[in-house]
Amino acid sequence: MGQLCQRVSLVHELGQLRTAEEFPDGGDNGADIDQGAGSHGLGADDAHAFPDYLLQAQEPDAKAILKAMSNYVGSQKTIEVTFDSDIEVITPQLEKIQFTNSGELLFSRPDKLRAHRVGGYADVALVFDGKTASIYGKNINGYVQFNAPGSVDQLIAALRAGYGVALPGADLLQSNAYDALVAGVMEAKHIGRGVIDGRECEHLLAADSSPVALG
Repeated sequence: MGQLCQRVSLVHELGQLRTAEEFPDGGDNGADIDQGAGSHGLGADDAHAFPDYLLQAQEPDAKAILKAMSNYVGSQKTIEVTFDSDIEVITPQLEKIQFTNSGELLFSRPDKLRAHRVGGYADVALVFDGKTASIYGKNINGYVQFNAPGSVDQLIAALRAGYGVALPGADLLQSNAYDALVAGVMEAKHIGRGVIDGRECEHLLAADSSPVALG
């Protein structure tokens, strides 16, 4: 279930999602994305942000709630997100190691993306303009750039398939976010309501052969 866990590890961070009237200008230095303007955070339970979608999910149905969230995120032309993410690795000795990181992301559909992720072992910035993807590893002072014409959907697929990059939570940015999140899910349950970082949210459980909780 690790792959699904990576795909949805940022669901609970939607409480930090912010919409913007226009995509912030990062300047000439594509790796510098730390200057986004602040605004009111929106949670998946915010009645002002999700009135129509949540009214459609009147029953406590896990997939209906996930669909409502996916529809809302997918309807936003430009979004800004701050996130915390955990990736778990199981060693051959059956030891579980958890890597924690955080960062910021600016996204304008369909083909503009700036992201910055900082963890104990990495400090990486990604810039994509619909034609070229640039990645700068600040901690190793390394830089790579490659042609990637197309949308952010296509960039995500290329990074995963061609470069083996996990991209936790990236499914939330795709135009078909709901389909990507429920792919392979055999059962989904609405556990109830929870609180993360002081914001009330829906607690979902998705499982194929083993369960994974979605905040």
